[in-house]
Amino acid sequence: ETWCGHLSIWQVTVTAKPSKHASRASRKVRSNVGIRKVTGDSALDLMIGEGILARVAQMLMRLGAGRRALLTAIDTTTQKGRDPRKEFTGLARKVFFDYPAILHEWHTNPRFTDVAGMPAKLPLRGRRRSFSALVQRTQAGADPEEALSVLVRLRAVARIGKTSVVARSRVLNTVASHDLTAARLLSVVHAMLTTVEKNLEVTARKPGTKGFYERAATNHRVDARHVPEFQLFLQEQGDDFLQVVDDWLAAHSVALKPAKHRVKTLRVGTGVYMFASD
Repeated sequence: ETWCGHLSIWQVTVTAKPSKHASRASRKVRSNVGIRKVTGDSALDLMIGEGILARVAQMLMRLGAGRRALLTAIDTTTQKGRDPRKEFTGLARKVFFDYPAILHEWHTNPRFTDVAGMPAKLPLRGRRRSFSALVQRTQAGADPEEALSVLVRLRAVARIGKTSVVARSRVLNTVASHDLTAARLLSVVHAMLTTVEKNLEVTARKPGTKGFYERAATNHRVDARHVPEFQLFLQEQGDDFLQVVDDWLAAHSVALKPAKHRVKTLRVGTGVYMFASD
């Protein structure tokens, strides 16, 4: 006699009245077989074949990607030997890493803050205490004029006359630009996929190894009228949390050094996101 327990998408088949001689190992084997059968035959096909990949493809096409480009990206053999060093390049890297790093440095480095610890008014050019020096400190070789143009457009920085600038926000909000918002959001998806890849690899190949942190708080019976209130709640709590994380990451980062003195560094971070659907 058997029964089936449904936990989200997982369906586990177990024996209702195991004999006293049945071992814990044998019960675990039967449970694993049940999980593999369901996830292999139905749940993963449903989520990936009809859901996740389709939504990603549709989103990319709305942003201007062509069908042939998507098929090429899926079928190309170069994806089998993906080089992480070539990822997060160009616009995506700037929006996700470089521009926020400028704002962080401006708000936290005493070289660029005033006596009250707030971001100082900076001249556009100068060798030590200037906007151009700030940009070069965060990303050697970056174009200060380009960074200034973007940050002013996103209202994170404001010009004071023709020769000075001030910081308006520590948070980079891309809402003023559809293209930059698309680049940032796709970078968020990319970052989340690294967590998925890591944790699936750990589960499949390295039992006992700790994966990346991933948790979610969900409820499927929330009154829709309270969604705007939740948005404000999450923004306040999320901004506070992310600022603490930002400070921790900065305290554990290393300065750029000559090649022979460098240590291995990684792009590390976390994110807070909201979802709501029928």
